[in-house]
Amino acid sequence: MKQTFTLLFLFILSSSFAQIQKLREFSAGSFVDSRIIYEDNKDDVFGYFLLYEFDRKSREVYDMEYVVMDKNLNKITSGTFTEGVYKNFMIKTGARLSFVKKKKNQLYFGIHDNLDNEYFMQTQVTSDYFRERYRKINLDNFTLSKTFFIQDNEIAEMETSAGDTFSVKEMKENQSLIPINDGKFVLFSPSTYKIPFIQSGNKDYHSLIKAGVKSFSVLDENLKVIWTSEINADKKDAGVYRVRSSDNSTLVLEKKNLNKTVTELSSYEIYSLESGKLMGKVTEEDPNYRMSQFKMEIDGDYLVIYNYLYEPKDKVFTHEKTLGYARLIIDKKTGKELKRNYLLWENLNSHFTFKDKFGNIPKYGKILFQNFIPLKNGNTIGIAEGYKTASNTEILDFYVMEFDPEMKVKYFKKTEKMQNIIKGQKISGQRLQRYGAFDYYFSQKLDEDGNYVILYANNEKEGGKIKRKRDPSWVLGIVTYVDGEFEYDKLNLTTTDGMIVPIKAKNGSILLQEYSEKNGAEMRLEKINY
Repeated sequence: MKQTFTLLFLFILSSSFAQIQKLREFSAGSFVDSRIIYEDNKDDVFGYFLLYEFDRKSREVYDMEYVVMDKNLNKITSGTFTEGVYKNFMIKTGARLSFVKKKKNQLYFGIHDNLDNEYFMQTQVTSDYFRERYRKINLDNFTLSKTFFIQDNEIAEMETSAGDTFSVKEMKENQSLIPINDGKFVLFSPSTYKIPFIQSGNKDYHSLIKAGVKSFSVLDENLKVIWTSEINADKKDAGVYRVRSSDNSTLVLEKKNLNKTVTELSSYEIYSLESGKLMGKVTEEDPNYRMSQFKMEIDGDYLVIYNYLYEPKDKVFTHEKTLGYARLIIDKKTGKELKRNYLLWENLNSHFTFKDKFGNIPKYGKILFQNFIPLKNGNTIGIAEGYKTASNTEILDFYVMEFDPEMKVKYFKKTEKMQNIIKGQKISGQRLQRYGAFDYYFSQKLDEDGNYVILYANNEKEGGKIKRKRDPSWVLGIVTYVDGEFEYDKLNLTTTDGMIVPIKAKNGSILLQEYSEKNGAEMRLEKINY
C-alpha cells in the first residue's frame, strides 16, 4: 500500500535544470492545506495555492496566510487574513480548503471547517461541507476580498475578530458554491426539507435534504445569475442532484434516484451552459444489468460514462458482486446514446482464470480497475490492480491494458509488485479504492497529442517480507503511452535522510517535494523527457 501522502506526479530528473523553492521560506506558520490551480478550461496547471496557520487570537480565531505560486514556482502573491472555526465540547474543527479556482483574473478559494463526526454533518448541514465561506484574490492588483458566504441565494459578507464564536444555526444554512468550467459556478437552492426534531436512525436525512432542493442556478465569474432551472418538481420522483462534469458549452448533472421502484440507480441531465436549455437526458436502464457509475468525462463532442455492472435484482453494490464494466458514449448535444459496450470478466479469459461470473480468481483474489482513459482513436486504456479481501487484506499486482473501440483487449501487461498486507482488516475493493489504499497514483496527459503517463508505487527492498516492511525502498513505477506505444520505467522515492513526494505539474513537467531533516521541505520543478 502506498504511503499516506498525496503523491500525484513524478518522472525522470534532470537536476541541472531544476528550479528549487524551499517551503519554509514562504511562511513562518504551520502548513494547513494546498491545492493545484488549473488554467481556465484546461487540464494544464496554472500554479499552486498554499495555506498556513499562525498567531492564534482566541480559542476559535487565528490568523492564516496564503501563498500563490505560478507553474514555474515563482511566488505571485501572498497575504494574511483572520479566520475562525467552530468548536464545542464534542467537536474540534480546523479550517481546510474546499476548492481553489481561477476565473479569468480572479482566484476564488473556499474554506470550510473539517469535521470528524460525519453523521453530525450529514444530518444537520445542507451544504457540501461544514460552514462554507469564500474569498477571492484579484490577480491584477492582488487585493483580497472580505469573506463572503451564501444563504437563501443571497451573498453576505462577514468579518472575524478575536473572541468570536460560531453556532450550528449559522452554519447549516450555508449554500455550496461549486466551480465549473468557462469561469462559472453552480449554486443549488436551499432545501425545502425540514429535519424533524425527533430523528429516526433508519432514515437517510442527508439524501432527503438534497432531494428537497427545487432549483439550481449557473453564476458568472462575478457571481451574477445567468440562468436558473427547476429540478425535483415531482416529490415522488425527487432525487439527489450533483455536478458531474462540464466544459465550455455543457453542464452535466447526475440525479441519484431515491425511488426504490426505479431500476436505474442514477440518470443524467445535459444542459447548455450558455442558455440553460435542457439538451437531453441520459438513462442507464439496461435489460440485463443494473449500473453504478465509476467514471464520467466529456471528451470533445461526447459524454463518456464507465459503469460497474451488477445483476438486475442486486440491492447492495460492492465490487465483490460486479459482473464487469460498461462504457456508454453519449452525444453531448442531444443526450442520445451512440454506443454501449460491455467489459465482462469473461472478456479477460485469455489473461485470467476466473472461477465465477463475479471475476474471482482462484488462489489470488480479484482485480479492480482504477481508471479508464478514452483515447482519440476510440480505444481505451484500462489501469487495474489485484487485491484479496480476507482476514488480512492484500494489495497485489499492477495491470495495464488497452481496449479497442468494442472494449476487446488489444494490449495486456502485468507488473508484479510486493504484496502489501493490511493486517486484521477485511476490506472490500471499493473501500480500498475510496480510502486510497491501492498503489496506483495518477494518470495525466503529457501533451495535447494524446500521450499519457501512468504512475504507481512499489516497495522494491531486497530481502524477506520483514526486512522490506521495516526498511522499505519505495519506487515510483512509470508507464508512458506515447504514439500508441507503452514504455515502463521507475524512479526511487527514498532518500538517505528523507523522502520525495511527487505532485502534479504543468504539462511536460513534474514537481518533486522532498522532505529531509537537513533541508526541511523543498520543491523542485523538473522537465519530462519522452
